[in-house]
Amino acid sequence: AEVLAATNFSWWGFKTREQLAGYLRNCYASLQDEGILMMDCYGGPEAQIPQEEEREQDGFDYVWDQDTFNPITNEITCYIDFKFVNGSRLKKAFAYDWRLWSLPETCDLLAECGFSRTVVYWEGTDEDGEPDGDYQPSRVGDLATAWVAYIIAFK
Repeated sequence: AEVLAATNFSWWGFKTREQLAGYLRNCYASLQDEGILMMDCYGGPEAQIPQEEEREQDGFDYVWDQDTFNPITNEITCYIDFKFVNGSRLKKAFAYDWRLWSLPETCDLLAECGFSRTVVYWEGTDEDGEPDGDYQPSRVGDLATAWVAYIIAFK
């Protein structure tokens, strides 16, 4: 492949360094000589706090439920719930059992698995300090309480 994409934090299902390294080595082997692997990542202090975040949609509310976090293993359990206009709620429509991987440990592991370099794309902020949806290559992130970033790894 020229490009592989591991999105929606899917690669966080690998909870041990050994498991993730096996996956990354397979990605590396599956790429053409100048191929890239794109991975999304999130973090910040709020990523470690059990909480619910609601987002209004057309006809329903989407609820992101960070249910549990273990600071010793970085394992996190999250759910997506839906709340409807009629007052009903679909709890745990989707479940996620992940390990939160940090940017530096992931970039280090990508290098160990053969990737020649990594670039982190960090989201900018608007004049009010809110995320602006504009991701740029960066070696310095801000101290956002919650953030999403993308890692591009080059074969």
